[in-house]
Amino acid sequence: MKVRAAGRRPPAHLAAAAVALPLLAAAAARVEFAYTSPRVTASGERTTWGWTIRNSGNHTANRVVLTHELAPKLRIASLTSPCVIVQGGAIRCEYGTLRPGERRTGALTAIVPRHLHGKVQIKGHATWWQAWPHTH
Repeated sequence: MKVRAAGRRPPAHLAAAAVALPLLAAAAARVEFAYTSPRVTASGERTTWGWTIRNSGNHTANRVVLTHELAPKLRIASLTSPCVIVQGGAIRCEYGTLRPGERRTGALTAIVPRHLHGKVQIKGHATWWQAWPHTH
């Protein structure tokens, strides 16, 4: 593919970068997670969510963190390791490194007050770092 700007060819370093980017994208980590359906106790006082987080990419993901938030904020009865409650009530799970194809699971149980009406929801987001392979 040739790129022209104002009738001129781009400098050589720009053309090389356009060729190199697809090669780097092919070696990417891809961290995904999904929640299980919530399990509610018969009394309705506790709700448990489970999740699976995995690297479906073909490169290692480093410093993998999955953060969960409940709406409304609820008291947490139990959490699986390596999760902790952080300031503001969010739940932070630091998984370290996930190799390609590696998966981990976790769960949290929240106490639902009897006077609460309406929906209780969980949402989350994952972040990670990736060291790009050296090319010569």
